[in-house]
Amino acid sequence: RIFMPAPERTSDSSVTFVYVGSLIERKGIDLLFAAAAQLRSQCTQPFRLRLIGSGEDIEIRAHAASLGLEAVVEFTGRLQGSTLLDGIRSADVFVLPTRQDTYGAVVHEAACLGLPLLVSQHAGAAEALVIEGVTGYTINPSDAPSFADRMHQLMDPDLRIHLAASARTRGEELSAHRRATALWTWMQNEFLIPNKSYPSPALA
Repeated sequence: RIFMPAPERTSDSSVTFVYVGSLIERKGIDLLFAAAAQLRSQCTQPFRLRLIGSGEDIEIRAHAASLGLEAVVEFTGRLQGSTLLDGIRSADVFVLPTRQDTYGAVVHEAACLGLPLLVSQHAGAAEALVIEGVTGYTINPSDAPSFADRMHQLMDPDLRIHLAASARTRGEELSAHRRATALWTWMQNEFLIPNKSYPSPALA
């Protein structure tokens, strides 16, 4: 029971969008910045981008500065363990603007931590975990206006509460402690494994 949501959200009016991963071009950080710049031009409500990870830090910081986002972007560096989990669960929305990812396990972790999901269409986790308007939204990260519009939508606290609960449920449904039994049953049926010969993974 490590991936548990925060007991309650803060009342701060500022909305924090959190990204976790390498700070490299493939992950689409520049696309997130483009959407954030667009959002600032159309919205007066304060927001922050929390970037958890390391990589091309100098280039990324320079790009944020070129768009006037210095006051908006928080660079935490690489975090681990409980500090990482706290960095995610204390945010309001999880965002992955990647140009390419086979899955993106951190999306699953964010869902289990009870965050609404804003995930690139180029991440496999979008297909598995994002139910449109229920757990979050799939985005085309290269389309800054529509990306910004989704971010703007998620600044509504009532919507976030609804999506967060559903994201948590979806994350649980696909977690190992739930899926292991179904997988074991499938293996027994497909490969004719005698049930009495091996312990159930649910009891192991």
